[in-house]
Amino acid sequence: MKQGSALVLGGIVLFAAIVVASRPLGVVGIGLIVAALISRAWVGIVRGPMDVVATVEPEPATEGEEVRLRFEARRSSSIPVGGVVLSGTLGRVGRYECRLRGRGRSAAGHVSLGRLPRGRFVSSDGELELSDPLGLESVSRPLETTVAVVVHPRLVELQTLFSDAGRFGSEGRRQLLRRPAGFDFHSVRE
Repeated sequence: MKQGSALVLGGIVLFAAIVVASRPLGVVGIGLIVAALISRAWVGIVRGPMDVVATVEPEPATEGEEVRLRFEARRSSSIPVGGVVLSGTLGRVGRYECRLRGRGRSAAGHVSLGRLPRGRFVSSDGELELSDPLGLESVSRPLETTVAVVVHPRLVELQTLFSDAGRFGSEGRRQLLRRPAGFDFHSVRE
């Protein structure tokens, strides 16, 4: 139920209380109207700045490993917040949503991205949503923190520098590399 709905419902309940002359029903109607007005005032107060720090675990990430994003948010305001939800899109991975938990001015949470292939994944259209303790009103603002997840390729330990396949093919002589034969890779660059 949103703030506008609470006002309408409070008005209907208050009207019904007057019609049937019920004090308990009138208290409920007035309570709904007051709650809607308080949540409206909360929206104006909570719009202070909020710092969000994102870290990638493990750092550096290697392909095939479970990758997680950890978010820490700190507000300058001490007004209570019912919930903090951070969402956005991370490159080819897709949409993510992270519910932050905490008390007072700081909150933290993490989201698991699964086993990612190698590559660079950059977040876009990040959004931070704060909701009031009653759940009647929420405030959304764009997230200014950009997250970049870099997943390195898995490196394999080579036993020897050159393969012995060319040594025995031509009566024991080493063969020169030919174009149709291809080349062996001896390392992975940074």
